[in-house]
Amino acid sequence: MGRAAAILLALSLLAAGCASTPKTSSQPSATDAATPDVLEAVFRYQLDQNAAASRYCLELAGTSPASELLRRFEGHQPPVLSLDQCKSQPGPGLYLRLTKIQWVTSTEAWLRGAVSDGSPTTPIVAYRVVREKGKWTVKAARTHGL
Repeated sequence: MGRAAAILLALSLLAAGCASTPKTSSQPSATDAATPDVLEAVFRYQLDQNAAASRYCLELAGTSPASELLRRFEGHQPPVLSLDQCKSQPGPGLYLRLTKIQWVTSTEAWLRGAVSDGSPTTPIVAYRVVREKGKWTVKAARTHGL
């Protein structure tokens, strides 16, 4: 095979490979768009289940949640703060922790989390969240131990 033919073959293969690469969308998926609503539903569930606190500190995968999510809790009593705010203003309170969402379908997800007062023996809870009639709701909360 001549050099020109080899170059032509290589360019053809490269073009074929590029043509088969799927296009990515800059639009968020339905699950991406629903994430703040799912997180809010589970954090509110945790708040309702643990009403006796002087303040609540929200933690998402080891960091503070986005300010847009925190704004959803403005005016709540006792106050709802970010993890960073609680660290900078020490005091009693409950830490409401969630980890990454595991999507089952676009209308069902599972999250792992915990509610802690700082105790090292905090059980892990798996939360099942379902979208029904336009609203995300916690349908199950299963404790999995330490």
